Amino acid sequence: MEYKVKKQDCKTTLIECDNGAEYCLNTFTFASISDQESNPLFCVSVSNNSFSIDLWRGCLLDCAYCHVQGCFYDLIESDSKITMHYAPVRRNNSTIQEVVESLVHHPSFIPDYSLISLCTSSTEPFLNEEVTSSTIAIMLEFVRKGFKNPFWIVTKMGGIANHWEPEIREIIESGSKILISVCWTNNLPEIEPMRGDRFKNLRWMTDCGVLLNWYMRPLVREWNASTENLRFIMEKVGNLDLPFVNIVAGGLRWTEGIEFGMRMLHNLPLPEIAKDDNIKTLYPDTIINIKKIHDELLPEIPLFFKSSCAVSHALSLPNLNCWQFMGDVVQCENCPTEQYMRCHHIFNHLDINRINEELTRRQCGCQILFEDGTFRIEYKVQEYKAVSTAKKQVAFLLLNQIT
Repeated sequence: MEYKVKKQDCKTTLIECDNGAEYCLNTFTFASISDQESNPLFCVSVSNNSFSIDLWRGCLLDCAYCHVQGCFYDLIESDSKITMHYAPVRRNNSTIQEVVESLVHHPSFIPDYSLISLCTSSTEPFLNEEVTSSTIAIMLEFVRKGFKNPFWIVTKMGGIANHWEPEIREIIESGSKILISVCWTNNLPEIEPMRGDRFKNLRWMTDCGVLLNWYMRPLVREWNASTENLRFIMEKVGNLDLPFVNIVAGGLRWTEGIEFGMRMLHNLPLPEIAKDDNIKTLYPDTIINIKKIHDELLPEIPLFFKSSCAVSHALSLPNLNCWQFMGDVVQCENCPTEQYMRCHHIFNHLDINRINEELTRRQCGCQILFEDGTFRIEYKVQEYKAVSTAKKQVAFLLLNQIT
């Protein structure tokens, strides 16, 4: 695909493709803490659930729907053609020590609580030995600084070779938790070219104390959400001798970058999904089928439809994002009682006025409204990074009062 850059600044890059289509991409990693390439926090981005540390750019898995295709910085330019399908290279010259040191001094970082995800916004965390080594080294850096923060790894490669057992045991025995989410839905090869065993090398890791969940995503009506395929994948997971703590099912989110990647970089049609970057489209009939087959084949494994729910349950923590969907039958009806109580009782003894005073003092750009049992955040900021940072400040202050 040939293209030209029509307009670019530190936030967005507008490109025109050879067919006349225009796409507005993020210039750098979506919601990266810093837009300065020399800054260690250029390798860290924020989300509702976690800080993602991304030392690399480029990925050989070449998934058609990858959201990273919406980051211009991660695309290789060559002879007016672009792709992110290349062997990973380092994002900048920052060392692991510099990245971790910068993050732990960030005002939204919560010692021993903030979730650290690895390579979520860049590449496969277990892609090769070099990337795997950095994934392990990042966790060890936090541990050796005395932090007990939990780690989250979403992977399509399964587990890693057991020569890493001493390092994994050191992390677990320090008090940190590791959650591995294995992403598999039996997708079409043109959607996910990676064909290997997604569940290899996991038994020794769970024996060390690593937590494991099944990331049943993305489910898309046109690809893999048929009743036959849902039954096939749940039967396969049910036959695995692995201790899954839960399952999280989900659809595909639309972003302009994902549409660009599918249509322009992979020459594939975009499935029928809501053009709303706050929604992962999962049709009601698909949800009904998932629940029905789950209840038949995997009733002993809790089923969630929100990543934050599944991660919080796995880590035995209240989900501080649950204010966004309290009382939603679809989101909460399958929740185990213990987890439901964790989430729905966290607001009982909060001093909302004191929290709002602190939010004002910190100039976070938001206030908490809690009326008639309904909890929401009113934002005075609009830009995604500012909103996400505000959410993290709310989470920090909620946690301080809860604990």
